[in-house]
Amino acid sequence: MLHRLGVVRHRVMLHTVVRSPATRQLDKPSVALLHSSTFLASDSTTLYSAYLPVSCAENLLESIHNGLSLPWWMTIAVTTITLRTCITLPLTIYQQKKSAKLVLLQPVVKEISEAVKYNVATKCRREDLPVEVAEERYKTLFSGMVRDLYKKEGCQPFKLFLLPWTQMPLWISISLGLRDLSIYKQDPAMATEGLAWFSNLLLPDPAWILPICFGLCNLLNIEINAAGRQAPGRIQAIMKKVFVTLSIVMVPVATQIPSCMSFYWTLSSFYSLVQNSILMLPRVKRIARIPQTPKESKHPFRDLYAIFSIRMKKFIQLQKQANRK
Repeated sequence: MLHRLGVVRHRVMLHTVVRSPATRQLDKPSVALLHSSTFLASDSTTLYSAYLPVSCAENLLESIHNGLSLPWWMTIAVTTITLRTCITLPLTIYQQKKSAKLVLLQPVVKEISEAVKYNVATKCRREDLPVEVAEERYKTLFSGMVRDLYKKEGCQPFKLFLLPWTQMPLWISISLGLRDLSIYKQDPAMATEGLAWFSNLLLPDPAWILPICFGLCNLLNIEINAAGRQAPGRIQAIMKKVFVTLSIVMVPVATQIPSCMSFYWTLSSFYSLVQNSILMLPRVKRIARIPQTPKESKHPFRDLYAIFSIRMKKFIQLQKQANRK
């Protein structure tokens, strides 16, 4: 019964926005596109503002829009830049500090490993204990000493996850807040306060420019983050492939949602791209007090260009081989 009421309520609200003055001048294909995008934005009968984080995101967006009398596109831009600068930027610098400190501690960890291995082997040899016991003692003693070392230096590995644990809920809350504002509340101003080719923020981007830029920014961010790792291993390589796949999959998703959401996604990804690019510079790292590591690049952009050039040459060679076959 509640589900039927939700569907009826949704149809009434959709009928209202299509009949509103702001959307009355839309042609029939645009109205049809509005219907399709509304239902393609996940579960159209779910109002996410009942959740506190999403409700706070909606209130923040509406307060900035009404309080500063800004158009909706500028409201989204100001909100994105403010939140990223005040919350995620400090956490990114904090994460890089801890990551660099972990790298600098690796020689000490190696020395601890060798010392513990020698002591355990000597004691087990005297007590005539089997190799399995020696390995178990080594693992227990070594992990405990490394844990104490990281705790003493204030760089426990879990602190590296503070950024994604904060950034992802923030991104989801703003996205769902914009979804509710564009689909349920249907502010008529959103139909006219867009920018350039996406003047109607209630409809998907008709030119697909925002989704494509969103995907490209994500792929560039992945490459920059991968280039900044000290010694990428097998797990990092797998995670990179997963993120690349997700970035590609999210592009068609972004073509079906209201452009207010795809604009936010693109702007957020572009901010990350600029942020990560600037934080690659050694001078900026020293200003942010990020410790210098042995493998830190003195010319990061030159090295990044070299990586892209090598990959492009490999891609061209593969294409030539495929054409020959």
